[in-house]
Amino acid sequence: MTKKTMMIIAAVTMLVDHAGLVFFNNMPLMRGIGRISFPLYAFMIADGYAHVKEDPERLRFYLLRLILLALISELPYDNAFYGGFPNWDHQNVIFTLLLGFAALAVCGHFHLPVYCRIPAALAAGWIAELCHTSYGLEGVIFIMAFSFLIDFQPKEKTVRIILGTAVIWLFFIFSYTNMDPFRYGIRSLYFMFANNPWRLTVFSAPLILAFYEGKKGNQPQWFHLCYRLFYPVHLALIWVVSLLIQH
Repeated sequence: MTKKTMMIIAAVTMLVDHAGLVFFNNMPLMRGIGRISFPLYAFMIADGYAHVKEDPERLRFYLLRLILLALISELPYDNAFYGGFPNWDHQNVIFTLLLGFAALAVCGHFHLPVYCRIPAALAAGWIAELCHTSYGLEGVIFIMAFSFLIDFQPKEKTVRIILGTAVIWLFFIFSYTNMDPFRYGIRSLYFMFANNPWRLTVFSAPLILAFYEGKKGNQPQWFHLCYRLFYPVHLALIWVVSLLIQH
């Protein structure tokens, strides 16, 4: 599987998730399908950092692009999901991706050892929580965990599936329950999916990641442009359509 395929899967599942939230009364099936998207985006942020970390100019451009995208997306995000702009209690997920990438960039700039990523992730996660970004602390830690897996570079698909599943399991336990997964073990999984068994679809993400070949695939300029603008544009469309339905 190429990165282009992964990008398409992430975008489509996110669209299904948001459509289910706004137009289909929070339909469990559509929201469950949507759980696939964030792990893929988190992985692609970590993978993107791995490709630009040795080039300061490309790294700065990547960071600037995330900043601009986060700012542009906030207006349609607030209006599509919360009925008005600004909404200081909720910030869009690009801010979370930005903070995760920034934490990795700081670690790389100061040549910090792997174990120092933990306080860096907590610091960036604290900012995410303070700013009420989507996925917050858990999202930042998720990105850092994927960065560690990329550095570890397990070659066997089975190992990548197991490690990816473990990361996703811990992420969703901390995000959707107040239970300590290390204390409650398998029971925490039951409570996680009891209200919405379609959340199990999230475990398809490690399968997708396991078959990622590390290749970009054919990505013409128009594809890059469409992909980068997809998040704010699809939110704007959801906002406009919801207004038309209301009237």
